[in-house]
Amino acid sequence: MYIPIFSKDLENFLNKKVALIGKIINIKEERKYIDILLLDPFGYFTARSFEPREFEIFSSVIILGKVKEFKGQKYVVANYFLKLSQREEIFWRSRHLYLYKKLSKSKRLAKKETEKEDAELKNKEEIYIEKEKKDLLPIGGKGSRNMVIKAIKELDTGDGVSIEQLVDYLGIDKNSVEKIVEELLIMGEIYEVSPNKFKVVE
Repeated sequence: MYIPIFSKDLENFLNKKVALIGKIINIKEERKYIDILLLDPFGYFTARSFEPREFEIFSSVIILGKVKEFKGQKYVVANYFLKLSQREEIFWRSRHLYLYKKLSKSKRLAKKETEKEDAELKNKEEIYIEKEKKDLLPIGGKGSRNMVIKAIKELDTGDGVSIEQLVDYLGIDKNSVEKIVEELLIMGEIYEVSPNKFKVVE
């Protein structure tokens, strides 16, 4: 499993598999590898690729890899890169934050977040997400419906999932979630098990 972390956590995860999301700020090509400088809500970090790849400055990516150290500098040896569209970035940043907080609460992270750090994390990430949401077209289409179906499956503990839970989990405004849920109800993909509680038709 790749543990979702932020740049500030690198020193606590040496030789661990991690997942980060960042915006590419600089690319430096060496003879045997490529160093990519990225920015997330807490600062800069470096990802190193030993394979030739196509990178674009200012594009946002998900990185899966292992934390390494050389001459006191921590960096991530990247096994996998996924370039994100603007809409995908909003979804994956919300998902990343959700898993990060979930793992923190279950004490799976090496460093336990204090209440102050947790509030700082939430504020910074929410500001970042809101900034990226500007000028986006209203969400819709098959991809959005599939995203909501997947979220319902993951959140459902037996009693169904509410609109509010979907809004918090996906980071999408309530009106958009309600429209997608209404579409899924009409299509017969989900059903209302109790007032404002929805389950996926299996």
